Amino acid sequence: MSGAGLVRLFCTVRGRKQPCKADSDVAAFYNIMLGYFFGFALGVGCALAVFYAIYSGGYRKAIEHSLLQQKPKRYLEALAAAVRRAEKERLLQPPRS
Repeated sequence: MSGAGLVRLFCTVRGRKQPCKADSDVAAFYNIMLGYFFGFALGVGCALAVFYAIYSGGYRKAIEHSLLQQKPKRYLEALAAAVRRAEKERLLQPPRS
C-alpha cells in the first residue's frame, strides 16, 4: 500500500473528510525510508557483492595461473610489468644512510 493509501485509510477511519497533516507527514517519512532502503542500502549492497565476486574470481584465476607449469602470455606480461613498476619505485626512493 502506498503512503497516500495509508493516509486515506487512517484519516477516514477517524471520520475526517480531508487528509490530516500528521498522517501525511508520517506517510511521507515512510515512503522516504522505503525509497532510501531499496535504492541505497540494497543497491549499494548488490554492487559491492558484484565487485567482490569479480575481484575474488580474478584473484582465484591469478593463483591458478601462477601454479601452472607453462605460464600464459598474459600472466608473463603482467609479471614483467609488476617487476618494472617495483624497480621504478625502488629507484625513486631516496637512499638510506
